[in-house]
Amino acid sequence: MTTTTESNFFLQTSESERFEDFETGCITHPELVRIFDAFKANMVEVTYVVQSYFNLMVHAKIQEASNKIYDRNKMLAYADSMRGGFSDDSERIRKDAAERTKLEIENGGFENFSILDTVIKTLNELEKDEVIELSNKSTLRQSIVIIWSAIESLIRDTIKFKLNSEKELAILFFESTETAPYWHKKQITFEHIKSYDLDLSNRLGDVALEINSCSNLSSMKVAMSFVFGKSSSSFLNLKSNDFFKLYKLRNVIAHRNGMVDEKYKSEVECSEDVGQAVNVTPELFRFCFNTAKELATVMLRDISNNSIQPTANTSAD
Repeated sequence: MTTTTESNFFLQTSESERFEDFETGCITHPELVRIFDAFKANMVEVTYVVQSYFNLMVHAKIQEASNKIYDRNKMLAYADSMRGGFSDDSERIRKDAAERTKLEIENGGFENFSILDTVIKTLNELEKDEVIELSNKSTLRQSIVIIWSAIESLIRDTIKFKLNSEKELAILFFESTETAPYWHKKQITFEHIKSYDLDLSNRLGDVALEINSCSNLSSMKVAMSFVFGKSSSSFLNLKSNDFFKLYKLRNVIAHRNGMVDEKYKSEVECSEDVGQAVNVTPELFRFCFNTAKELATVMLRDISNNSIQPTANTSAD
């Protein structure tokens, strides 16, 4: 039976936070597979981080329930040994108790212990300790930085790969008026050329990210618009309000330790007042997680369906 008890701790992952449908086998190039697999691994890892309290408590309660089931079955096994005349055979009694316990657990033996309800109640009780409350809030808050780092790396590495692997696209990228505020062919120096042994034919993506790391939303939009196309699902998802909220939340956490200022308050709908720390709840974590995963899924789909149509703009002066 599913519990309805609320908690400020992140509990079970839902289907949307799992990656069964995130199939990188549809991509042919191994480097792109590696890039998307790295994103997936980072996102799975962040769920382990925010679930740490829950996982530890679940394991402890399962162990406790298992011990109780085993102790009861050991008494029953010993009673049988008394009747059967082999009470001095401790190994036989132990094996009998273990087999009884295994069968009982396989047939729903944990159900009588209401483990999930017990775990949530215990966590909520532990949260009355200020240190544990602060630790949980800090874990959830810093998890947003990890989520942003994962999706930022995916975007940057994908852009770099496309520019490295498609020379004509890279040339247009550096000559475009659209990308000129962030990248321009005149910014390519002899030091760039020298560092790649005078051969930039498959390193223009590396050079582009050395010139501008594509780590803020404005440059990401320009690069994604040019490389994926203005009408691509990836670009449309990137410029969504949800992704903007994730970006701004990450910034206020990374640069202000989560303290809401006037700028954040004016740009993002939030219940906190200026000067208060943003409250990253399990629900807000899920929102950020799913926002990043949705963009990655759309990018994966655009690439695997070969539906990327780069923007070819006029040359910059």
